[in-house]
Amino acid sequence: MAGLFSSLSPLAIILAAVAGQIIGALWYSPLLFGKQWMKLSGVTQKDIDGAKGKMGPAYLMAFIGAIVMAIVLALVFGWSSVDSFGQAFIVTVLLWAGFTLPVHLGQILWGGKPAGLFFLNGAYQIVMMVIMALILVLV
Repeated sequence: MAGLFSSLSPLAIILAAVAGQIIGALWYSPLLFGKQWMKLSGVTQKDIDGAKGKMGPAYLMAFIGAIVMAIVLALVFGWSSVDSFGQAFIVTVLLWAGFTLPVHLGQILWGGKPAGLFFLNGAYQIVMMVIMALILVLV
């Protein structure tokens, strides 16, 4: 099992995870789509203000999730013999379309959320994953 992870670059994993967090912070901020996300999600400013004291653990868990995503992307790239960003892009889009989008769709269908939330979150996921892939291939 140790050999499975021996080719991973810890620096690339950390940089990809940090980039994912930065993209998420920007994507869901008032600068980009934060207000639209709040409206589509049914979240109010009062809800956000009330959750501010609990954000540390949430950000930590999101960062751990980003590290896991970066590790899995790197492993899949290794198993797929990806050696260029073009190949990484194709593999990433396939993973996104095959795994991430269906999960988001289920949340919309069964959670009673508007379709716009599906597109907003799905777009964030592909942008984040492609940037992570770029970092994993270049570092």
